[in-house]
Amino acid sequence: MKTFEYFVVQASGEFLTEHFPSEDMSEDEMLEYLIGTVCEDYEYNLPDDLLQKIYNLAYTLEDLYNIGYNEGVGSFNK
Repeated sequence: MKTFEYFVVQASGEFLTEHFPSEDMSEDEMLEYLIGTVCEDYEYNLPDDLLQKIYNLAYTLEDLYNIGYNEGVGSFNK
C-alpha cells in the first residue's frame, strides 16, 4: 500500500511546476518549496491555502487508490 505522503507528492504536480522532491518533507519545507514553484494559475493563492488544496487532492487520490486496491477496478464501473 502507498502512504499518504506519496499521494501528497503526486498531487503537488497539479499545482506546482515540479512535484515535491521528497515524501519526507515537513510542512514548513513544503510551504517554502511551493512558493518558488507554484503554477501561474495559483500564484495568487496563499501558501497555506495552496497546501490545503494539495492535501485535499491527495486524500481523494488515496481514496480512489484504496477503492481500486481493495475492491478491484470493477468497483469503479458500478
